[in-house]
Amino acid sequence: MGFVFKFFKELNSAGNEKLITLAVILGLISGFLPFFNIFTLIILFIAFTIRIPFGLFLASWGVFSILGYFLDPFFAKTGYIILTTPFLAPLWEFLYNLPLMRWSGYNNTVVMGGLIWGVVFGVLIYYFLNKSIEFYRNKLFGFCSKYPALKWIIPDFSKKTKIIRISGVLGFFIIFGGIGLLITLLFDPVIKKVTEYSLSKIFHKPVKIEQINTSLFNAQIDINNIQVGDIKTDKINLKLSWYYLLWKKFDIEYLNIVNVHTEKSIKDIIIISSNTSSQNNKSNILKKINVSLPKPEDLIKGYKLESLQKIEKLRKDYEEFVVLANQVKKDLANSKNSVNQIKNQIKELEKLSKNIKTPDDIQKILAKVDEIKKNIGLLKDKIKNEKDRLVVLKKQILNDLDEIKKASQNDYKRLASKYDMLKEGKYYEFAQTFLQPEVKKYVEKFLKYYKLIQPYLKKETKENNQYIRSKGTYITYKDKIKYPDFVLEKGIISAKSSDIDAKTEVVNLSSNQILLNKQGIITISAVSKYFKSAMLTVKYLQKAEMDLNVKNIFINKLNAGELVLLNPKINVFSHGNIDNEYYNIVTSVYIVPEKITFASNKYIAKVVQKLKKLNVKILIKGNNQKYNIKITSDIDKLFANYLKEEMNTQIKIAKSKLKDILKEQIKEEISKTGFDANKFNIINDVSSFENSIDSLKSSLNKYTKDQLSKQLLKKGIGDFIKF
Repeated sequence: MGFVFKFFKELNSAGNEKLITLAVILGLISGFLPFFNIFTLIILFIAFTIRIPFGLFLASWGVFSILGYFLDPFFAKTGYIILTTPFLAPLWEFLYNLPLMRWSGYNNTVVMGGLIWGVVFGVLIYYFLNKSIEFYRNKLFGFCSKYPALKWIIPDFSKKTKIIRISGVLGFFIIFGGIGLLITLLFDPVIKKVTEYSLSKIFHKPVKIEQINTSLFNAQIDINNIQVGDIKTDKINLKLSWYYLLWKKFDIEYLNIVNVHTEKSIKDIIIISSNTSSQNNKSNILKKINVSLPKPEDLIKGYKLESLQKIEKLRKDYEEFVVLANQVKKDLANSKNSVNQIKNQIKELEKLSKNIKTPDDIQKILAKVDEIKKNIGLLKDKIKNEKDRLVVLKKQILNDLDEIKKASQNDYKRLASKYDMLKEGKYYEFAQTFLQPEVKKYVEKFLKYYKLIQPYLKKETKENNQYIRSKGTYITYKDKIKYPDFVLEKGIISAKSSDIDAKTEVVNLSSNQILLNKQGIITISAVSKYFKSAMLTVKYLQKAEMDLNVKNIFINKLNAGELVLLNPKINVFSHGNIDNEYYNIVTSVYIVPEKITFASNKYIAKVVQKLKKLNVKILIKGNNQKYNIKITSDIDKLFANYLKEEMNTQIKIAKSKLKDILKEQIKEEISKTGFDANKFNIINDVSSFENSIDSLKSSLNKYTKDQLSKQLLKKGIGDFIKF
């Protein structure tokens, strides 16, 4: 509404219609451009210098700024097309290599697009608006001239106004000179606030700066007492090169950071850093090296013993034997009664044989003998059948016992073979198994920091100009100023914590080392109560070369996964190179510990105590996406020998215990069957009984027909003689 009001006010004034149109056009172009821009400053100078309606210009600027906000994507696309058009490339390249032109932002797609469309619309509006204003005024003022009461509306066109506004030129320089002076006076506080805000965003920690002193004439900045989190820096001195700043290139001739310090110790920093690392999976580590001997009790518990199956058969056969033996025992008791009856019958035969008077008596005795023999035969057959069954069952039981013995031997062999398999474990991969996870942690840390400096190590690549909406993008051209965009010619940083003093020196570090054609060198040296000396040197031109030498590292206790080293004396030597994305680093570590312990495995714990000197060589090859770690060490050979000795001893003990447990378990299971070898005595009882029956039977041998006849004949002859 302000724009409309001011526009109609100027229409009805005596102002030159061309100047009114120019005010709208200049406001349009300014509105289409980003606010902080050199072209906007030029337009402001024109607006102050030429006698255009300044209020209309400002109102027009405000209206078209709102419209330009929504048209930014369209401007960016247009600017991209213009800045990348081949036949215009020489012009843009020429401007690109002029001093200060890169600061103008002409090569930004939104700036160029807004400027082009501002000019195009300005030309169209200029012609249309001039004619429209002229037509409007002729009609309005012509109508008013016919009526005396309205003539007061017609402005006085007799006065000639000058085009140039001298006071505007003076006002421009006074205003912007004053702004420049104010910026100069407030430059240090503004830079201080901007720096604090920017650094807090970068480090994600509160940043406080006591004072910043700048010298624009000397391009020098001094920062006093800066604190980032709990890290304090006494002073930072930065000297830039004005010459390269003209081409928007940041050349730091000298950087001196004095006394970076923190109350934290290096030990605390390492602990905090380590806590963020992934923890080792102990179970997976122990699986890689087969040193956990299963307990014999657990081994037997989870195994289906063949001997138990044989014992079950023994139980069934023995139960059958016991049942039969009990029956035979009863039968023997009953048979003794029968034997006594037979004995009585034989006694009666004795009496009858003495009273033989006639042949009929002989026949009766013989018949009685046959009856007794028949009874003896039946009794013996019954006992014999039972005895035969007992003998068969006894044989089967003895065979079962023999089978149990064989089965127990087989069970032992199979179970003992589980221990023998452990002897084939890859004990020699101790260093790879236990040290690799720890090395991997620090490789990941190295890659994390490497990615931060990687942009400075990459070789020059052709700019990939892509269209970016709204904010636009800067299109780069062939740079005839053969100098990198960022160069740190010399830098010195001194730092210390509660227990370490370090110094970093940087020489010729740049965003494009090949273009600089000088070798960049970073040297870090340090001393601490934790080590005698440390030196890291990184040199970079075609590729980065790294050398690290740390002597006499003093650590009370070193944890490497499961491994704990007490009071180790450590020397580290490392050499490597990084060629853009690829790297190859070799590190040798020499360790002499007073004592080594192992946390979670008693077998390894005994073995590691024998290790007195450790030499480890670590080879790391690969790139950011994929890398390999190979660790070789004399630990492996020593560990293999010691561990095999220990394992053989432990396996021998475990086997002996396994045999005893297996023997006791089989004995216990057999006892549960109730087996008693004395039960076999029933067979002897049956044999004795058979012998007694046989003796009864043999006692009947004298009662034959001939013997009885002889007795009768003797008695007859005797009676006859007596007679």
